[in-house]
Amino acid sequence: MEELLIENEEISQTEPEKKKRSGQSQADKFNSAEKIIIKGQLPEVSSIMETVGFPAAEVKKAESLLSKGRTAIVTRDTLHSEVVNAEEKKKMAKEMLFPRYEDRISYSKIAFDKNLPVRDALKLDEPRKETIAGVIEQSTQFYTTIFETPEWIVPLKKYSITEDLLREDFDLLTEYKSAIIAKEKAENESVEATRLRNEALEELFDWVKEYKRVAKIALKHYPQLLALLGIK
Repeated sequence: MEELLIENEEISQTEPEKKKRSGQSQADKFNSAEKIIIKGQLPEVSSIMETVGFPAAEVKKAESLLSKGRTAIVTRDTLHSEVVNAEEKKKMAKEMLFPRYEDRISYSKIAFDKNLPVRDALKLDEPRKETIAGVIEQSTQFYTTIFETPEWIVPLKKYSITEDLLREDFDLLTEYKSAIIAKEKAENESVEATRLRNEALEELFDWVKEYKRVAKIALKHYPQLLALLGIK
């Protein structure tokens, strides 16, 4: 039986809190539920459990809950991976872009030391903003403005700053902005997916909880069946 791993995030509590209280992680509980539902359909188990409120139709309902829970887990974990990937792309683009952008500004201040119109157009004398939104705004303005006037790139070649390098910078800036948008989108979707996953698992775990309580009574003279179901 394939075990399904679940990100270590609990329904309403952290993993340590939940595990301390129940002795089981969310993944453990899901895998236990899967075992009970599969093994519970064996004739030697179902023939007894159907006499105490768990007929075949009821177990089929649990199978549906199991499938719903599995789908919700996969969806949530996929979105969580997208958040992680977007964050990594954002981090890499930032680490590459920001130092380069700062150098472009510094060399531009030297290249256009006495050219006030260019300094004003490129906003070289404005205080550098420190917020992410501020850096994006200023860097976008700098690159788009200098591309609109290619002759301004000529003095920068003295410092080995070519149009190709500036285009590379701009591509990194585009990647950075795209990663921010992608991360925010994935985070929002992940929050909703986490809510749906938790609802699905809570419904499944409630069903299993009742099944186990009944099984401990109905199968108390059949320890081998309880062991088969993984019920202690």
